[in-house]
Amino acid sequence: MRSGLEQRARELGVQHACRFLGYIPDGELVNYYKACDVVCIPSRNEPFGIVVLEAWAAGKPIVVTHNGFDFVRHEVNGLKVYDNPGSIAWGIKSVFCDLEKAKRIGANGRKTAEGFSWDNIARMTMSVYVEDGENRFSGRAEEVKEMEESGEYRALIEELKAKNAELERFAYAVSHDLKSPLITIQSFVDMLREDLELKEAEKVESDLRYIENAATRMGHQLEDTLELSRSGRVVHPPKDVPFVEIVQEALEQTSVKIKSNNIEVAVAEDFPTVHADKAKLVEALVNLVDNSINYMGEQSHPKIYFGYCIRGNETVFFVRDNGMGIEPGQHEKVFDLFYQVTKHGKGTGVGLAIVKRIIEVHGGRIWIESKKGKGCTVCFTLPVRSEEKR
Repeated sequence: MRSGLEQRARELGVQHACRFLGYIPDGELVNYYKACDVVCIPSRNEPFGIVVLEAWAAGKPIVVTHNGFDFVRHEVNGLKVYDNPGSIAWGIKSVFCDLEKAKRIGANGRKTAEGFSWDNIARMTMSVYVEDGENRFSGRAEEVKEMEESGEYRALIEELKAKNAELERFAYAVSHDLKSPLITIQSFVDMLREDLELKEAEKVESDLRYIENAATRMGHQLEDTLELSRSGRVVHPPKDVPFVEIVQEALEQTSVKIKSNNIEVAVAEDFPTVHADKAKLVEALVNLVDNSINYMGEQSHPKIYFGYCIRGNETVFFVRDNGMGIEPGQHEKVFDLFYQVTKHGKGTGVGLAIVKRIIEVHGGRIWIESKKGKGCTVCFTLPVRSEEKR
């Protein structure tokens, strides 16, 4: 049988597919809990192919590793280590023959040595079928790749955590704020039934008006939420665009609202050129203009000013108004989905969330400089053409 296995191993070319192969009896490295729990140690006592095929013949799953004497953990395709430090340490000692090396591997299966750590992650599965007389053997070999836990890797993990947190806040805000018009609709549907029974024509009309307004509000919230989801993507490839062109296009799109509200608009000269998706930045400025107009308050001479300045190594763009202003405690909150400065504010409270998403997609940041009753300045940074940086 051994000769048949050896011949089959040569046919399969197992030695060329991997470096270290092996198997372990029950409990030698970890306590087996399920049949799918798989671990391995490299073996130098037998030819590679013989070890693999005999492992399969014995019904022991095996794992192929790139790096001999590594402890292997894979939770996706069935390789899993349970938190049993004693068992793990004992098994690893048998692999390393060195207690100090064994100590470097924690109970979670991660190896750390000299400030360098990684996870062994399976990348490819190879199936092999063996037949020798009446005996049939099948099994799996996992090719395991080393992933360095570098600074870039850790940064990616942190970014994913931030995105997950943002997604949770987004889901909560949407579900919470869409309930308000639904509650209004349900309440007035009940009142409508009563008024219809009493044949109160005027009240029926009033009930219908409230229902219609709530439904319209919900429609606007859904549209703005969809727009927010789109704002996180740059639709057109970024190009060098004079920022003044972006300002001019935004003012064209808001010209009717500006004129009807008697807004005085001023624009700085000599704006730098930015590298951006022009359409998205126009959308951002349109939202900023709308926001300024909506929160002018009782200002008798409303003004909006587009400008920029150099702060250190950054070019800071801004849109300033002389409206009602924002208290310092609300400077961060105004960028939250559906947040409104005043209880009965205009709009849906999505505009600044959209602006923030657009600016961040372009690699910039955005913040508020304002005091209540002293107007509001929305500042943001954007990538500027290198020769124009000052």
